[in-house]
Amino acid sequence: MCISDISFVDNQVEYEIGQSSTIECVILNGYGASGSKIYKESVSDNSIVCAIDAAGNGTCADSRVSVVSETTDGTTRVTVTLANTTCSDAGEYLCKADIDDGLVTSMTLGAIRMLFVVV
Repeated sequence: MCISDISFVDNQVEYEIGQSSTIECVILNGYGASGSKIYKESVSDNSIVCAIDAAGNGTCADSRVSVVSETTDGTTRVTVTLANTTCSDAGEYLCKADIDDGLVTSMTLGAIRMLFVVV
């Protein structure tokens, strides 16, 4: 097991406030088979954004957030979509495989404010 067995597809994603944003974590070599979790800011029970069980079923703490987990040939892809994003969605997100040593990787989600000019 090594750090390259888990990663986000993009290490940094920017989104427009009010729009949807998607982040994707990839877990290799069967390490996602026991499930995984997406956290915001730190790996603790009160910062779980979404949890995926060994069967691939996911639950999210916020109704604006959805998760899909797909496993093929030992590779698990966890895709989290945040709908109607706000400034508070910006920050560091972490993906953790549910294994004893717990592989962890992180990425940053940054907000872009929309500026409307009325002429």
